[in-house]
Amino acid sequence: MDLDGVEFKKDDDPKFPFPGESVSAEKLPFVEPIEAAEVFVQKLPKATEAGENVAVHIKLEEPHNKELDDSLIRVVGDPKNPMMLVRSDALVELGVLKDSPGKQFFTAFATLTDEELEQRVKAEATFEKFGETTKDRIVFQGRNPIAVTTGIKFDIGVFDTGVPVALGPCPVMPISTEARWEEALVITDLSVVRDKNRTNDVCDPGLDNPNGVWTFKHLMEEMAIGSGLSTNDFVVKWLSTWLTNQVVNGDTLPARTQMFQQVIRPWANASGVTSSLVGGNLVLGGPLNLDKAPFRLSAIVNRIDLGKTSSGGGYFGGGMPLSAGELRFVFGVQNLNTCAQLPFSVIFEYGVPREDCAAIKDWANQWIRLSDPLLPRFSSSWRAHLESITENVVLNGAAPTKGNQNAINQIRTNENALNFQWELREFTLSTEDVLTNVDTPADGPLLPHSVALTPDDSAYNANADVNIDDWTLFTPMPPSGAPGAVLSEVSMGAFFTSGASGNTVVGDCSPAFEMPLEASGMPLRGGNAFVAPVTHWQIDAAAPSDPREVCARQQFSVNTCSGCHFADTSTPFFHVNPQTAPAILSDFMTGTGAGNVLAVPDQQWGPGVAWMEFADLDRRHNRLYEIACNSCGRRVVFPHLIDLIVEFNGGLVPVDAVAGKDSPFKVGPVKGSTRSSSCSPPPRRPTRTRSRRTSS
Repeated sequence: MDLDGVEFKKDDDPKFPFPGESVSAEKLPFVEPIEAAEVFVQKLPKATEAGENVAVHIKLEEPHNKELDDSLIRVVGDPKNPMMLVRSDALVELGVLKDSPGKQFFTAFATLTDEELEQRVKAEATFEKFGETTKDRIVFQGRNPIAVTTGIKFDIGVFDTGVPVALGPCPVMPISTEARWEEALVITDLSVVRDKNRTNDVCDPGLDNPNGVWTFKHLMEEMAIGSGLSTNDFVVKWLSTWLTNQVVNGDTLPARTQMFQQVIRPWANASGVTSSLVGGNLVLGGPLNLDKAPFRLSAIVNRIDLGKTSSGGGYFGGGMPLSAGELRFVFGVQNLNTCAQLPFSVIFEYGVPREDCAAIKDWANQWIRLSDPLLPRFSSSWRAHLESITENVVLNGAAPTKGNQNAINQIRTNENALNFQWELREFTLSTEDVLTNVDTPADGPLLPHSVALTPDDSAYNANADVNIDDWTLFTPMPPSGAPGAVLSEVSMGAFFTSGASGNTVVGDCSPAFEMPLEASGMPLRGGNAFVAPVTHWQIDAAAPSDPREVCARQQFSVNTCSGCHFADTSTPFFHVNPQTAPAILSDFMTGTGAGNVLAVPDQQWGPGVAWMEFADLDRRHNRLYEIACNSCGRRVVFPHLIDLIVEFNGGLVPVDAVAGKDSPFKVGPVKGSTRSSSCSPPPRRPTRTRSRRTSS
């Protein structure tokens, strides 16, 4: 069936079980800034033998592995470059420190120079010049806004007295507005995404620069280097994956021959070459003309918020940055026969190759410069600066250890142009290993990949499935006894506008989990994801009276492709809609507008049980300025740290492995009386390499 010219009607869309509501963020409760702080620094009376002069206290989440509840040591970060943290209260008991910020805090020792402290003060002064500023900010738990607070001024005088001083957000930062989001977070302005020197639109004669740095052609050319394929063959091989059934982790992705009818054949016509589909095999009379690629740029997106952090779990946490997140390009797909903009987005998601704290901070400041009043908004010099940011990630060789030496993490697609059914797929330059749950970088073509955090919806029932129930109530489940893990007794009606009622889930309700390829010996993660009939995932075994189980269902479902792109976020499929120019952003992202949040009733039990709130661009804005404002310092890394802990702790390592992901270590606590334990790094063998310094 040829779908050319067919209209996609909103009436055909599935309906939200419970639609969201727009409410003012001013309705959120206020918390004192000191209570919201996640990092404190404390000047040591004298430097350690390694030259460290400060204690860095980091608030860690309650461990998912309950054996680590009383561990004196926790290990976080990349196992190849781990950070060992010692319980702050234990160091006070030992007399190493005078004070502790609280029982949730763990401590590392680092070097912080006067120059770095002065940079914090300069950052505070710089942000005051960025036009309209504010002291207020929303406090987020994972993705969810839970309160409001104010920034904290870093007082060097108090720091010099040796007491812990909060190293939180700057006391003043540019106010979070639609204008700020469009400058440095999600850039959709037509002067940028339709820049005649950098973008291309075959259907617009005024945008005829196919070699621009923000074009589909340029990104694919850089990605194809090292694949052993020409750029044309690299692209055709990727497109051809839709033309035949594909099996990913046991999940069969059905052939979508409308990819040929809607995209490939019109592109071939525009290229002046013949095309046919014979038994699922694509036959082209010549190469596709990449100058006429039917992909129109909709947005350039900064996802520094996705970087891993010292708080554990990564994803949407706070704390010290350990990676720089992602850079994304969102394209809409066109039918070149009619120049219709299809309900079809293609998203290039690059891992920013920066893991050093100073380099991550520099990355944040490069984006913030786009909001500097000295750089006229969207001017030619502004766009040149943005080009320098993106090219540092896009060009081949930016990630030497990844497939084709390209920094791409994955390409995602989201469409209902091919089968009248919203479907999401993912492609990578890697191979998946079911046994180890590890992706191995691979040179060559883009390969279909399982979708993140989403079960196989052809094998598991989204409405009622005992296996999904068991997995959800074990993995995303917050630990018992987590602070605040109770239903708030304050009615949502006290916080939100009329119509919102019931309670909100508070406490440790955050998405710090991963989903393995298989569970209990059976494939778990899907090769694709559908939206409708799968609008969200329900957990029949969960009790609406138990806040931990309500949280587990919410966080599991909202992090699936289907829940995130529909019911759990009250989103009509696209978070960045490529069919409009400029692209329309979802209420999940905007919170329905600066100063507001989107409140979504629980999709299984309704508004009488719980809500989830979202204002994602506010969250991303806060994280960007938090990284730019704070100092890095330098810490000592002990070579073979994991090996040493294993040797001196009976083979156990206090790593709180992300739930759902197999740990290469035997996890267990470091215990013992603090009076008899050193609570300091394990002793090093004389034959070991001497400790070296590296950026945190």
